[in-house]
Amino acid sequence: MLYYSFAEIWEAYRTLLLAMIPLAIIQLALFVSALVSCLRKPVAGNEKILWLLLIILVSIIGPIIYFAIGSKQLDEKAQR
Repeated sequence: MLYYSFAEIWEAYRTLLLAMIPLAIIQLALFVSALVSCLRKPVAGNEKILWLLLIILVSIIGPIIYFAIGSKQLDEKAQR
């Protein structure tokens, strides 16, 4: 029979939380910076709305895809 004390469970939980804090900060920073970047682009239309939806709905990967592809794409549209 497996038996873990409350102290052992709490220590494992605390360690996991401490490991996740930097990841949560990085994800939040990526999310906010991608939103601000997309909102500041002087492009109107559906494409900007689609990028905003991607950033919001696809948690971690969305902002990364936006910075890899979308930012350049919106810059090209703004120059036209």
